Amino acid sequence: MSLEENRRQVRSLLIERSVSDASAAYYALYHPDDKTELTICRDAAGVAQGYVCLSRTGMDLFRQLLTLRLPASADGGEIDPKQATTLIYTAIRSGTSLIINAPRAYRPIITALFEIQSELPLRLMMLDRARFKPVINVLVTESESYNSLPRFVVRSKAGLESTTGYELAASAGVNWQSPQFAEIYVHTQPSYRRRGFGRSVVAAVVRKVLDAGKTPLYAVGLDNEASTQLAESVGFADTGLVDILYEATLRPRPL
Repeated sequence: MSLEENRRQVRSLLIERSVSDASAAYYALYHPDDKTELTICRDAAGVAQGYVCLSRTGMDLFRQLLTLRLPASADGGEIDPKQATTLIYTAIRSGTSLIINAPRAYRPIITALFEIQSELPLRLMMLDRARFKPVINVLVTESESYNSLPRFVVRSKAGLESTTGYELAASAGVNWQSPQFAEIYVHTQPSYRRRGFGRSVVAAVVRKVLDAGKTPLYAVGLDNEASTQLAESVGFADTGLVDILYEATLRPRPL
């Protein structure tokens, strides 16, 4: 089937307006066609029960990003391990190295089938619009990004080693955006931290996203208190949801 038809079929497995499905929905439904591969598990009637999505992203030039929704058991409860295993090995060759973004509930099957090199639990935060207050900072400017999505930066006077006379102090932008959500990232150079630059560029991106009619999201490591506090200072709130980001290699298929 065509990618368009596969996307139509997996749409029923996702709640696009739910934060818990926001990232998975973007990659399965809206990531560029030429950078997306969808493999679907269907029942006897041809109805989609689960899928694996492989996406080429700017996150890693050599490894694809894996997002997925696994088929449930017949009673609609836990994951069906047999069907899930068949789906994964149908979509991915053994020995393939990937970046995986998956719900915490999928950890048992991910760790059973993949050799894990790293594992980062991510706290999912969403903007509380009532708490958002714009930040006025004349140093913040809009800048081009590699993915043509919103990006704002603060540049500061640099030393003689800089050919432009300025260096990038802080930047924030959008990793991806769907019709409902946009996921924001931020990076501040260590020597420029605690000056409010990170908060300023994040606030600028948030304003741009809100003006486009989307809800800003923020994913941050559970142990990254500084980044969590920055997000909270702009108006983000913890949703209580946790995804896990893995670097992993698919093991040979178990007998």
